[in-house]
Amino acid sequence: MNTDRLRGHARAVLVAGMALATVGLLAFTGCPSVLTSVEGPQPGTAPGVGGNSRPTVVVQTPPNNIIVTEGDTVTVIWSVNDTDGEAVTANLRVVDILTNQTAVNLVVNQVLRTTGTPIVQTSSFSTAGLAGKTYLVTATASDGVNPLQEASAPGTVQVVTAGTEPTSARPSITLLTPEFDRSVAQGDTVTLTWNDRDPDSAALIVLVLDLDANPNNDNPFRIDDPGLVVLGQAIEDQDPIVNPDQTITNPLADTFEFKVDVSRIPVRADGQPYFPRATITDGANPSVHSYSAGKLFVTQLAESPISVALGTPEAVDLLRIGLNITGATFLGFTPGAYCGSRMRTAGDFDADDADDFVLVARYGRPGGFPANVARGVPQGSVGEAYLIYGHASRQSTANPPEVIPGIRYGGRINANSTSTSIPGVIFTGPLTIPDPVLGAEDTEGITDFSPVPDQPFPDLNNGDVIIGDSRPELLFGMAHHNGILQKRDDDPSDAADQVEFILSARDSVTFSGDSFTSGEDPTGFNGCFAT
Repeated sequence: MNTDRLRGHARAVLVAGMALATVGLLAFTGCPSVLTSVEGPQPGTAPGVGGNSRPTVVVQTPPNNIIVTEGDTVTVIWSVNDTDGEAVTANLRVVDILTNQTAVNLVVNQVLRTTGTPIVQTSSFSTAGLAGKTYLVTATASDGVNPLQEASAPGTVQVVTAGTEPTSARPSITLLTPEFDRSVAQGDTVTLTWNDRDPDSAALIVLVLDLDANPNNDNPFRIDDPGLVVLGQAIEDQDPIVNPDQTITNPLADTFEFKVDVSRIPVRADGQPYFPRATITDGANPSVHSYSAGKLFVTQLAESPISVALGTPEAVDLLRIGLNITGATFLGFTPGAYCGSRMRTAGDFDADDADDFVLVARYGRPGGFPANVARGVPQGSVGEAYLIYGHASRQSTANPPEVIPGIRYGGRINANSTSTSIPGVIFTGPLTIPDPVLGAEDTEGITDFSPVPDQPFPDLNNGDVIIGDSRPELLFGMAHHNGILQKRDDDPSDAADQVEFILSARDSVTFSGDSFTSGEDPTGFNGCFAT
């Protein structure tokens, strides 16, 4: 038998485009195959079961440990999201940290459906009858596909009897944006969004760009402190009255916009970022600080207008891309994964008027599984592709409003933080199906990627043509896969039977599959189709 002919089989998987989340633009990217240090999610994190994104739940308040008097009301800000747009069942409770017993059920089996934008809610509970203990607010979210997701508030709630609490409750603040590292230049607009609370006194808030992420070595109320850049004047804390029906946006979030002026916020020669920070004080308690998840890298173009005009291009150090040269560097996380083996535009996959792009790690290890090391012993999938969303332009809060260009990625970003720290989707190579004669063959991973125009699909029941969704389709090439098994109903709302697609290859000349079988849901085309 000629085994070389059988090893010549290739595969391409066509993934129907679908609306998933909102997105961003890339100026430059580069990826080493070996990662020496990482930020954000650690290597081996998976996007979810069968490519289905896990729901996310976040409890934002209290951001710090607080002490309240028995009978006081505590307000909790929390959010739920699922980029697949599936129904999510959410619960919120107050737990005794010593016994792990539930003291108060705030939300029980609430069903939410998101469209890629977190649903932010506020819930309150009375501390009557809870004196003498310390509590933690926890939340769970489930989409019925992935494991249950859990989250807890950063701070605890200690309930004391009257007369034993501090004379003034400590204020709290959480800086919500930027959510990921950004590359900014002269004239760019940056938006900072935060939540704050001081239940019993007036408070002042100062927004700054810190140089070292250490709030203990500077004074934000001193305008000329050399350790930071103070953004505008101090802001007085004003908690608005919350409309209980307003759940899609965050009713407690305050916003501040500023333009980058490199005379005040210069490019840092060492490539270090600025760390956005919010500081709140009530004059009675120690100041409270909060840093955003994203940092700001003030950058300049790789070539100056003068060198371009003279036709004398400058040498560019790729290690500086995303640090002080406009762009971003995406990092792989598995040695030998070939992160960056392919990188191409995907068109506007999420229909927000901004193009997206796909970055391929040919031999990526989804979920941290090892490669196939022995014939006939499948040991997980091989190959990952990261669909990273671009960011569309928007209008500022100025009067009259200005058009703000889409956000640029910056710094060094872990590719496998896609869908968690940065918006997008991770696609993984399928599990190997053993060949009936040779067993499992080594795979070449994801060898290539190409977007194709939106494709209509035929209805296999009556021959009608199903109109597409105006989004591009994504075509992935995967060589030496003997077959692809997909068992997941991508549109359970149609109440049809589960979808199952199985391919087998026996054509070593054209390198394509020659059979295609499906279950009882031929119209459920939001999943993986293969040719």
